[in-house]
Amino acid sequence: LLFDQVDILNPYVSYRDLYIYDFNTKKVTRLTTNLRAQDPSPSPRGDKIAFIRNDGGRNHLSIMELNNRNVKKITTLVHSSFQQRLSGPEFISDNEIVFAMRARNGQEKLFVYVLSEHKVKPWNTGLLSVQNPRMTAKGLLVSDDRSNVRNIYLAGPGAAFTPVTNTLTNIETSDYDPQRNELIVSELTSEGNRLMSIPFATFK
Repeated sequence: LLFDQVDILNPYVSYRDLYIYDFNTKKVTRLTTNLRAQDPSPSPRGDKIAFIRNDGGRNHLSIMELNNRNVKKITTLVHSSFQQRLSGPEFISDNEIVFAMRARNGQEKLFVYVLSEHKVKPWNTGLLSVQNPRMTAKGLLVSDDRSNVRNIYLAGPGAAFTPVTNTLTNIETSDYDPQRNELIVSELTSEGNRLMSIPFATFK
């Protein structure tokens, strides 16, 4: 299990870093130190981790190569400008990393970094306020507010998207349970945010 957290042992100089939890040994191993790293995403083969690194008012799409869970190499793939913000990298294949880029005009679109070509390309132009991409067995789930309420969509290349929730409040994050064919979402309710399971369906 990959996750990021602030170092609670040193509250005066706190940076968000990456960790891995081993379910067999029940131990946590720290992967980065003072790197201001967040949003880790493993490659399908588990030999690489894509993540966002922050520094000096900018952030960067980076990749970490692993060798027996020891850091082998960290490479920066994409540098943002001061008017951009990168977030939510997700491997959609061993060769492609999709991520959200927020521009100065407020639009947040999906781009893809192709490792074999060392290039960034637009990936989805249909959704304009994308947050929290999550690769699942159904495809790439994202949160977007194109209906003036933030809902979950299945996003594809080009301008393809399909709404898969229909809340009247707000849904920020999601995942898919293939065994039960359900979405797991964090939905805003009258009692605050609640973790909900709902049957997978598509909407118009």
